[in-house]
Amino acid sequence: MYCAVAPVPKVLADEFVFDSPRMGAAVRATRLHLDISQKMLAMEMEISQAYMSELERGTRAWDMKLFNRAKEALGRLAK
Repeated sequence: MYCAVAPVPKVLADEFVFDSPRMGAAVRATRLHLDISQKMLAMEMEISQAYMSELERGTRAWDMKLFNRAKEALGRLAK
């Protein structure tokens, strides 16, 4: 089964800035759909569970590096 997490980028000064609340909600929804715990995803992404929680709530900003880490971690854990 394939689940895509799509960012909602805004172009700002030639950089992509993600809509953090929507991005966090999308990652959380994908994680829950795949029955993956927040702790497990955080461990796969090599970040703390507290940081993962802040990302999912939209209180921390996503960047391309974090997005790629989340995408890769969800892909590995989905198997």
